[in-house]
Formats: sequence, C-alpha cells, structure tokens
Amino acid sequence: MGNSISTIHQEVEQDPVVGDEEENSSEEDQVESKQESIVGVIIHSFFVIPFIIACFCVVVVAIFFLLTSENEDVYDHINKIKTGNRTVRWQSAFKLSDSRWQSAFELSKSLSKPNPIVFEDRFVAEMIGVFNSPITKADDKRVRSYLAIAMGQTGNPKFAPPLREALEQKNNQDNLVSIISALGSLKDSKAVSKIHSYVDHPQPEVRLATVITLGNIGQLDSIQYLQEALNDTEENVRWDAAIALAKMGDSSGQQVILHLLNREYLGTFPEVDPYEQNQIILVAIKAASYIKHPVLIEMIKKLSENDSNMKVRNAAMEALK
Repeated sequence: MGNSISTIHQEVEQDPVVGDEEENSSEEDQVESKQESIVGVIIHSFFVIPFIIACFCVVVVAIFFLLTSENEDVYDHINKIKTGNRTVRWQSAFKLSDSRWQSAFELSKSLSKPNPIVFEDRFVAEMIGVFNSPITKADDKRVRSYLAIAMGQTGNPKFAPPLREALEQKNNQDNLVSIISALGSLKDSKAVSKIHSYVDHPQPEVRLATVITLGNIGQLDSIQYLQEALNDTEENVRWDAAIALAKMGDSSGQQVILHLLNREYLGTFPEVDPYEQNQIILVAIKAASYIKHPVLIEMIKKLSENDSNMKVRNAAMEALK
C-alpha cells in the first residue's frame, strides 16, 4: 500500500502542470455550464412555456367548439330547410336524420339524462313548424321523410302528435314508411289503432314498417294483426312479424323463427350475404329466447356447438343459460 501511495505522489510531482490544467478546465466547464443554463432558461421562458399555454388554449377552444357546434349545426340545417333551394332542403333534412342523431340519443340513454338539443323547446317548435310547413309538404318527398325519421330518432314524445296527424292525412303515401317507423321509434301507443290498418297495405315496404313498428310498441292487441302478417307474400314481412310476436311472448311464429335459425334456409336467398345471415340468426336467437319453445331450444343448442360464426355460437350459449 505504501508503494502505491508514493508512486501516485511521484507521478504528480513529475508533472506539476496537471493540477493547473484541471483547475482551468473546471473553470471553463463551469462557465460553459452557466451559459448553457442561461440559454435553457431563456428557451424555457420565451418558447416552451408560451407553447404549452398556446396548446392549452387550443384544447380549450376545441372542446368549447365541440360542445357548441352541434347545436349550431342543427339550427343551421333547419334554416336551410326553410330557405334553401330544392336540393339544399332535402340534403339538410337528410343530415338532420343522419345516424349521428341515433348515436346522440343512445349516448343520452346510457348516461341516464336527456340530450339537451332534442328536448329544447326551440328545437321542438322549429322541427314541427318545418315538418308541417306547406312548402315542405309540397317539396321533394325526401325532405318530409327525413324530418320524420329525425323526429323519431330523438326519442322526444312531443313529436308524436304531429306524426300521428300526418298519419291521418290522405296525402301521406310518399312519407308513410318514415312516419310509421318514426312512431315506432317513439313507441307511441296512441298510434297503434291507426297503424293496424296498414298491415294489409298494397306496398310491401309499408307492411314491413308496420309489423316492425307494432313489435317496437309491443301492445298485446296487435298480436292478431301480426298473426295475419305471418301469411304475408313477402318473406321480410313474415320474418319481422314472427320476431315481433316473439317479443310479446307469442309463439305463433315459431316455425318462421326456426327457419331463421337455419343457415341452409337463409342460403336460398342470394341477396342475403354471410354477414346478413349472421345478423338474422342473432336476432332469431334473441327472439327464440322470449318464447323458449323446445324445438327452438334444440336448434339453438346445435348452433352453440356447430355454427361457423363465433358470435353466433356465443349468443346461442348465452341464450341457453
């Protein structure tokens, strides 16, 4: 240990300049460090902090815009329907009935509070006013149809009376499907007796909207009309009549539902692609779970074990619980 200490001293003594150079280097480093720190403070003070503040302001403005722009868009579309040309009016009506309204309504339900836009008195008054406007009635049929759809998708029962009035009018043929569907979305029981009369309407689109609406509203006095629809000439009408009956706990359409659970049967319709087949089977599984008929339960069990689609298998297993 003594030799190693002496050796260090010898090396220092042999090169006495090393200590001075280290001191000078240290001082230079300190000066450079101070200069760098000063530059850092300047950059931080004059660039970084203002940038952060600017970003924060942008975020605040963006949030404010998102919260307020929807209201402005709604009333802008209503004004365009009032004052725009023929093309602008139906396009604006379409935007009012766009899926964003359904999303907003579903969101409002999930949050257990109403959507503030669709329940505003001003919105209700302006929508009803433009829906009943003579200009709108004489306009492109799409305008009134899209307005009816938008009114139904709001979930606001204040829109039911004007839709019922429109259903009573003789010149409603162009908008009949939209009006009936909107009343179904609002689950308006007061319209049921009038809607019953459309079960045997000559247009299949009207009959289809009718059975779907009766199923959505779910009044038991509709069962006999839906049972009649099980003999309709259109497959879609028969299918939805059976689904509507099942939702009411009536098993009259069990044979139709059994067909809907069968991929081979659905495969006989070229227009029904694999995705649509899956959706139909999922709906049929749900409908079958309402009536729990042994034949249907057995078919659901087969789907839970053998179907090629995982969603279908999972839905079938869930229905068997």
